[in-house]
Amino acid sequence: MNVVQIVSHFDLGGAERIAINIAKSKESDINYHMIEVVRGSSNFSRDYMKELETAGIKYYRSPFTNSKMGIVFFPIRLIALIKKVCPIAIHTHTEIPDLSLYWTCLLAPRIMQDIKIVRTLHNTVLWNKWKSIGRVVEKFMQKHKANISTSNMITCTYQKEFGFDSNIKLIYNGFTAISQQIYPYIYSGKINILFAGRFVPQKGIPVLINIIKRVDEKVFYFHIAGKGPLEEIILQELGNKSNVRITPPIFSLAQYLSSFDYVFIPSEHEGLNSLSIESSINKVPVIINDIDGLNETLPQNYPLKVKNNCIDEYMTLFTDVIPTIDRVSLIDSVYQYSCQKFDIQQMQKQYEYIYKTGKKYGCFLGHLQKPVFSQISLRV
Repeated sequence: MNVVQIVSHFDLGGAERIAINIAKSKESDINYHMIEVVRGSSNFSRDYMKELETAGIKYYRSPFTNSKMGIVFFPIRLIALIKKVCPIAIHTHTEIPDLSLYWTCLLAPRIMQDIKIVRTLHNTVLWNKWKSIGRVVEKFMQKHKANISTSNMITCTYQKEFGFDSNIKLIYNGFTAISQQIYPYIYSGKINILFAGRFVPQKGIPVLINIIKRVDEKVFYFHIAGKGPLEEIILQELGNKSNVRITPPIFSLAQYLSSFDYVFIPSEHEGLNSLSIESSINKVPVIINDIDGLNETLPQNYPLKVKNNCIDEYMTLFTDVIPTIDRVSLIDSVYQYSCQKFDIQQMQKQYEYIYKTGKKYGCFLGHLQKPVFSQISLRV
């Protein structure tokens, strides 16, 4: 049996990571195929494909670097792949793959009739650029009972935006501890704290800057890894700080996590934060803003969290709590919690059960409403 997973591009990203984690399943009777809609061209694309090759996952590159071209011509590529491998299921991750599969179903509904459609919701905010087509695609996904949510927060926000979906299922993202490497830039003699994420307001960049300016430089050293529109502000505010190192995103960051003492995640909102889970599974405690999508990754009584990104509460943690906390006991509690709740094999089994069961696309062909794709404007 074959399963095709569709991702936006072969690159660094939470959805792409989950797709690989599913495809690394040891289930002997399922072969996984990964196809990108838009050609990944960052420094991490080569590493991503190497990981696919090492895991024995077949992959198919896109010739298009433009998102609109990748979407428009995707049906040709997917139809060819369907004819080649005859998948039992096609699984999409994020909006560009969702739209690309929908477009394929409009053009060639009959070729999809024996295939199960599965779609994972990774984010709380969907269709920022394409609201009009987004609502059409969501009706399609709901009709085909395709939706999988990765957190209670995502389920709640999705149903507020797109209506109640009685068929939506919850499958937590699964992770596993990986072999650790020494991160070469750890500052000996200080508490090393990692911030890793996109440099956007959602990730709490103003809070990060504020905290770094207030804490004792002799005690804490911050590693800031990422990129994004707020990069210039970060460099202006923190570039000359002696206790800060700013770097581009780190591919396969999970293999270095144990080098850090803590991971700082002051996000304003999250769907289900992968970094928090990966940190706990690799035995690194996190410092978080107590929001849905982050608190769902940790035990209810977890001590290193604050309400509403309160600076004073953070300063209490950094000044009074972190220097004296029993870090070993804290690590043990979050490790046990994460291993049980976010087990990778459990996630794989849940998805594979869905691939093999449930109604196929062909069961809904008589009810397929066919809107005119040309009426939809794609602004890329």
